[in-house]
Amino acid sequence: MREFLLEVGQKAVEHALRAGADEAEAYVASGTSAEAIFEEKISSFRISSRTGLGIRAVVGRKIGMFSTSSLEPSDMAGAAEMAVKIARASGEDRWWRSLPEELSSSHVEGIFDEETASLEPELITSCISRAVEGVLEVGRNVRPTRGLLRVSRSQVAICNSSGGGVSRAGTAVMGWVRATAEEAGRKATGSEVVFSRALSTIDFEALGREAGKRSLDFLRARRLPTQKMDVVVRGLVMAGLVSTMFGRTLTAEAVQEKRSPWAGRLGETVASEAFTLVDDGTLRKGFRSRPFDDEGIRTQRTPLIEHGVLKAFLYDDYRAKREGVRSTGNAWRARPGARPRPAPNCLVLKPGDWALEELLADTGRGLYVVETIGEWLSDPVRGFLNATITHGYLIEGGELGQPVSGVAMSCDFFTAMREQMDAFCRELEDYMGCYAPATRIRGVNISGG
Repeated sequence: MREFLLEVGQKAVEHALRAGADEAEAYVASGTSAEAIFEEKISSFRISSRTGLGIRAVVGRKIGMFSTSSLEPSDMAGAAEMAVKIARASGEDRWWRSLPEELSSSHVEGIFDEETASLEPELITSCISRAVEGVLEVGRNVRPTRGLLRVSRSQVAICNSSGGGVSRAGTAVMGWVRATAEEAGRKATGSEVVFSRALSTIDFEALGREAGKRSLDFLRARRLPTQKMDVVVRGLVMAGLVSTMFGRTLTAEAVQEKRSPWAGRLGETVASEAFTLVDDGTLRKGFRSRPFDDEGIRTQRTPLIEHGVLKAFLYDDYRAKREGVRSTGNAWRARPGARPRPAPNCLVLKPGDWALEELLADTGRGLYVVETIGEWLSDPVRGFLNATITHGYLIEGGELGQPVSGVAMSCDFFTAMREQMDAFCRELEDYMGCYAPATRIRGVNISGG
C-alpha cells in the first residue's frame, strides 16, 4: 500500500508540472479506524476508511492547493490542474522561497503494531470486555456508564518536484472509561483515559478498575474553602496543562505573527533550572512520533526550554526559510488539502527524581489533582492558568485523604515555572502525545464553595 501511495504522489506531482507549475508537492494519506462505544455492553461499533490527496502547486511565488478523496488517475490529473489554476489566480506570497529541497526520514521505533493494525473486531471487543470487568470488580454498586475505544491505522506518502518521496505507517489507540457509583441516593463518577500505539501495551482491566475505584471514592467527596495550597498535579493532568500553555505559543508561526509571549526572548531564563521541555518527534512509541513531518522533512529532538532557558521554537519549512534557518520537522496538516503549519510532535516535560509517595510525604498538606476540566480556557499568551478540579484528594500527613471535587485552581503559570514548580516525579504520563511527570506547584489559588 505504501508503494501505491508513493506512486500516486509521484504521478500527481508530474501532472501538476505538466499543467504549468514551477514546483509541486503531493500529500497522500490513507487510514482506517474502528470505534466502539460501550456501557456494560457495546452499543455502537463502526469501521470507516478514508483516503485523500492534497496537491500544492507553485507558480512563481503564487501557491495553490487542491484536494480530492479519489485516487483515480483522472481525478488526480484534475486535482493537479485545479491546484495550478488556483495558484495562478492567487496573490504573490512575498515570503515564499521554495518547497523542501530534500525529503528524508528519521528512525522511529514502536509507532506501528501489526496486531493493532488488523482492527480485528474480536480483539477490540475482548479489550472492551476486560475494561468492563475491571469496573464491575470494584463493587456491586459500580457500573461502567460510558466508554470509548478508538483503534486506527494510517499511511502517508509525500512527494515533491525536487525528486523522491517518503512514506510512513502508524497505529494508534485511545481508550476512555467512565464509571458511576451509587449509594444511599448519592451518585459519583470517575473516569480514566489511555493513549498508545498498540493494544497489547494497555492493561484494560486496570483502566476500568481505576475508573471504578475513583467513582466509589467520590461518593464522599466534598468542597474546600477558598485558600492557597500546595498542589501535586498528576502527570496526565500536567501533560494537558503543558499542551495548553505551550502547544501553540512555541511555534515559529505564533512568534512571526506576534501571537506568542516568547517572541524575542531566546536565551532568556524563563523557568527554574529544574524545568526542561523538549519536542521529540523520534520518541520511541510516542503517540505523535513520526519519521518525517507533513512536508517530508525528518523529525528530530528539539530542546525548547533547557534548564529554564528558552532555546528554540518549532518550525515548518516555510517558516524556517522566512528566517533563514532549518526546519525542525514540525509541519502538520489538518487534512490533506490544508497548508502545513508548525505544531508540536511529542512535547516532553523532563521528569525528576521523586517517587509519587515520596513527594506526597514531603508535601505534608496539600491537594493531589487527578482530573480537571476547563483548562482549555486558560490564557497561554498572558500565562494565566485556570482549571476546575473534578477529582482531587487532600494530602494529609503526607498521604492521600479526603476526596475533593468542584473547586477551581488558578495561578500565573509563567511565575510558577520560575518560582513555584519545585519537584517533578520520575514517571511520565501521556496525554495525546504530550508527556509530563506528576509536578508539585507551591501556593496555588484554590477557589472553593
